[in-house]
Amino acid sequence: MTAQIQSSLRPPTQSTNIIGLASARLFCGTQASIFSILRASNLSTALAGGRTDRGKDMILDQKGLNQAIDAYETTTRKAVDAARKLVVPLPTCIRFSTGALNASTIEELSAKAPKLAQGEGKQKKRGFLYIYQLQDECEVEPLLVTAALLEAKTNDVIVGKLPAVNLMHSGRVLYVGRSWNVQSRTREHLKADCSKKTYALRFAAWAEEFDLSVELLIWEFPGITDLTLQVVEDGLWDRLRPLFGRRGAK
Repeated sequence: MTAQIQSSLRPPTQSTNIIGLASARLFCGTQASIFSILRASNLSTALAGGRTDRGKDMILDQKGLNQAIDAYETTTRKAVDAARKLVVPLPTCIRFSTGALNASTIEELSAKAPKLAQGEGKQKKRGFLYIYQLQDECEVEPLLVTAALLEAKTNDVIVGKLPAVNLMHSGRVLYVGRSWNVQSRTREHLKADCSKKTYALRFAAWAEEFDLSVELLIWEFPGITDLTLQVVEDGLWDRLRPLFGRRGAK
């Protein structure tokens, strides 16, 4: 025991001194490099006194804010003008009962949605808007449908990502969306899985017992831009106030 205590009290060896000196030099060198970087980027002043230069190189000041808003307004106005020139086609209509959803019927229903050629979705040559809504003959109250999805959201480990529930909305429109590959997106909304990659209705996971009569309407817009498609989707969302899903880019 005494030998261990004496050993711990021994002065550092030469090799220990060398290592310590090298570490100190490395720290000092690193510290000097950091301070030189901070000085170069004018951040040292901010760290020292909580201030930055308010010169012409500021990213955002009052003038810059106004310019940013003007730029956004110009871009959005172009998209709105393009949206007003769209010719609305007849929609593809797909009707189904959630009580009859299984692997086979989901593939059959998805196949009725417009199909893209291989790789076409990534090229974004055709944009699609779609709406899920309860059919007129559906006797289930929208409030019960909302409650069912809310309950399913508490078990997202099994069900997967479900859309937001808009408690202030009422009516028969369930969801408003857009897609560049609507056949694949239709499959996501219908099937039951626990995917965490994207939000979807996943009817087969929670709506089977209600046997909801649902109508899917799909509109196809060749050559539309992403922003113009977003403008139309947001407009439909504001007008229809769907029970589920969020407004804006997903």
